[in-house]
Amino acid sequence: DGLGNFRRDSEALAESVNHSRRDVRGLAVSDLNNDGFVDIVSVACQSWPLDTSLMPHPARALVGSDFDRSAFVWMTFMQVKPANFEEGFVWSGMEPGNGTLAVEINDGANDNSWVKIVTRGSKGLISNGSVNRDGVGAVVSFTPDGGKTVMRPVIAGSGYASQDGKEGVFGLGKGKSGTIDVLWPGGKRNRLYNVHSAENIVFHEIPCSYNDAISFKEYRNCVSDTLDELENAGVVNQQQKTRFLFSAIRAFKDARKE
Repeated sequence: DGLGNFRRDSEALAESVNHSRRDVRGLAVSDLNNDGFVDIVSVACQSWPLDTSLMPHPARALVGSDFDRSAFVWMTFMQVKPANFEEGFVWSGMEPGNGTLAVEINDGANDNSWVKIVTRGSKGLISNGSVNRDGVGAVVSFTPDGGKTVMRPVIAGSGYASQDGKEGVFGLGKGKSGTIDVLWPGGKRNRLYNVHSAENIVFHEIPCSYNDAISFKEYRNCVSDTLDELENAGVVNQQQKTRFLFSAIRAFKDARKE
C-alpha cells in the first residue's frame, strides 16, 4: 500500500498460475507487451500436478499469514518408526514433475498513462563517457507534472539467477507529461523535460551536470560536444540532439533558481 504493508490480492491472482504447486527458483519482471503494466516471468525447477496430494503446512495455523491457505508440504519421506531414526523414514514415492516456465501478462485496464526509461552509459562510446553501457548504478527520478517524484535505481541482478528488464516503468496517472532526472554514478545529473505519455525514452549519459559550478558557456559547449559525439556514434539523431540540448539548457537555468 506504499507504507510497507502487504496483503494478498486474491482478485488480482484469480486467473494467474497456481504457484502453490511450483518450486519457483527464478523470477523477473518487465513490460513485455509495451502497455505500461509490468509483467511477470517465473521459472520452476519442479512442479506437482493437480492429481498429486499435498498436505497443508502443519505450521500454517500459527503463522497467521494471508498465504496460509495455499501453503502445502510435499512429503518426500514418511515417518514410520519414531523410536528408530535411522529406520524410521521411508520414501513417500511422490515424484514431482518437470519444472515449468510461466509468463503472466498484467492488464491493469485502468487507462492510466505511463512512460518507460532506459539508461545508457557512454563509457567507450564518447571521449568523456564514464558510466557502464547499461547505466547500472544510475538513479532515475520521474516527476509527473503537478505530481510526486518517484525514484528507481538501475540494478544488475534483481533476484536469484534472474534479471528484471532494466527499463524503468513510471506511472503518470491521468497526467500527460512529466520530467526525467538521472543521477549517474559519479554524481553527474541530466534532465529531460516534457516527456509525454507512452514514450519510450533511451537516456544516454551526458557527462555534463546541470548543477556543476561552471559557466553557462562551458556547460553548453560540454553538452553540445557530447551530443555531437553521440550522433557520430549513431545512437541519437538530430531531433533527439535538439531535444536534449534545450532540456539541458533549461535545467541549468532552473537549477540556479532553486
